[in-house]
Amino acid sequence: AVLEYLVGDYGMTWLFVITKEDAKSTLRLDAFPLDDTKEKVPGFQAVEKFRKSLQSGDLGFVEVSKDLYRRLVSPAERLLNGKSKLIIIPDASLWDVPFQALIDGGGKYLVERIGVSYAPSLSILGEMWKLKREANGVGERSILA
Repeated sequence: AVLEYLVGDYGMTWLFVITKEDAKSTLRLDAFPLDDTKEKVPGFQAVEKFRKSLQSGDLGFVEVSKDLYRRLVSPAERLLNGKSKLIIIPDASLWDVPFQALIDGGGKYLVERIGVSYAPSLSILGEMWKLKREANGVGERSILA
């Protein structure tokens, strides 16, 4: 599954979720509006508070982590069921969120449920997949990242 975030100019934050049921099925795209004003965009106060709590070793990070999970990941939760890999494409200040450290409603870190990786953009991710397919087909090409 791929979670791509888009923080708009007027404070609207969107979560785009791309999933595929199996290797033969087509891609599915779902979109979720997350917030309607810049004050609510998690990338401002909550993300900074989360980062500072983690850096200082403050155990108060747990509540902030749960709140960020609820705001950033839970809208897509049902689409992530059964998935083993998750690619996150953050935007703006969401690049500062260690998504793997977010805690779900059951008290588990996201990384305990699903493998988490990051990509800079969907177009670059597509090019990386294309290179991988070509390398697998030819057997002589490789990519150094």
